Amino acid sequence: MEVLQMEVLQMMTPIEFWRAGFVFWTRAAEAQLEFASRWICAVGLSQRAAQTAAQKATIEALRAASVVPLAPNAISTPVPKRAARKAPRLAASRCRPTAH
Repeated sequence: MEVLQMEVLQMMTPIEFWRAGFVFWTRAAEAQLEFASRWICAVGLSQRAAQTAAQKATIEALRAASVVPLAPNAISTPVPKRAARKAPRLAASRCRPTAH
């Protein structure tokens, strides 16, 4: 049995090997998604909460499988924007008096 598996692996191109692994882990993630959504619905949470929790579980499963190259907090943490620069102030000697 192991000899046959080794021969099959040696005949596969790297792309075919990657695709087979991707299909395997995607199906595993889909099964986990289905299980999680049914379990959460059975517990009594809303359908939206079930979908959100199942999506998070799927993302974590894919991260653990290293199928999707994601940053550690790419989904959950928004990217902070850089603060806008303030306009430079004039020196006190260069200020114009206000006319009243």
